[in-house]
Amino acid sequence: MDGLYWPSVEHFYHAAKFPGRELAEKIRLAKYAIYAKRLGNRTPRPDWKEIREDVMTRGLRAKFAAHEDIRLKLIDTGSVVLLHRSIKDVYWGVGLDGNGLNRMGVLLMELRTKLLSGSSSPLYSDFGAKSGPKPAL
Repeated sequence: MDGLYWPSVEHFYHAAKFPGRELAEKIRLAKYAIYAKRLGNRTPRPDWKEIREDVMTRGLRAKFAAHEDIRLKLIDTGSVVLLHRSIKDVYWGVGLDGNGLNRMGVLLMELRTKLLSGSSSPLYSDFGAKSGPKPAL
C-alpha cells in the first residue's frame, strides 16, 4: 500500500500516527504486530481522532483485497453482527461489559456489505471515507 509492504494492518495503522517521522518506518519494520502496537502507543498526530477510521478502513480494504481466503470468510458471515471481542478496547471493541463502540466490527460489516453488493471495485472504493485527502504516511 502506498508503494510499501506492510506486514499487517496493525503496522499500517500505528505507523500512520507519525507521518514523515522515523518512528513510522520503525513501526512498519517491527518484527511482530504487537511490537508495532507498542511503538505506536505514543502521542499521535493532532488530527488522529478525526482520521483513525479512514486509516483503518484503508488498511482493511488492502488486507481483504490481497487475501482472497479471508475475503471469502468475511463474505460467508452473511448478515451476522460482527463483534470485536476486546475487553480492554471500548472504541474498536465491545469492551469488558459489552457496551463498547465496536468500530472494528462496524467497519468489517461495512466492507462485507460492499463485497456482497457486487460492486465492481468494493475494496478500492471510498466506502466509509470522510471527505478530504487520504491520511498521509
